[in-house]
Amino acid sequence: MTERSKMAASHAVPDVRFLARRLAGRLRPQGDTTEASTLDAGEQDQAVASGAVEKKLAALTVIAQKGDRSRAGVVAEALRTETDVRVLAKMVMVLKELGAQEHADLLKPLLKHPDPRVCANAVEALAALADEDVLPALFPL
Repeated sequence: MTERSKMAASHAVPDVRFLARRLAGRLRPQGDTTEASTLDAGEQDQAVASGAVEKKLAALTVIAQKGDRSRAGVVAEALRTETDVRVLAKMVMVLKELGAQEHADLLKPLLKHPDPRVCANAVEALAALADEDVLPALFPL
């Protein structure tokens, strides 16, 4: 924690403390990819399917960086049972980059997700992957 961060976190005004904590949370890295990048594809897939949240985020980042479209199926399958909103949002963005039109039906229910980040990422992914038949799902938004 930097000196300025310490000052903001102990500031007398509650709003400043709140905003400092909020900003610190946004600046926190979303998973260290060092360990995940040393794993082979099967181990990364296993981390995505059943790892801890930070491991899932790191593995998803590495999968997206490698750009291997054949891995989209693993991400799509894991998306069906994922409950953590950070992982869900990341999975949707990975599918946006690596997925195909066949994943659009999987993404449509996420348009009604309570987390706005998941919902916004689903809109972006559907815009990238789907054709005009997805428009009726977008109009209620």
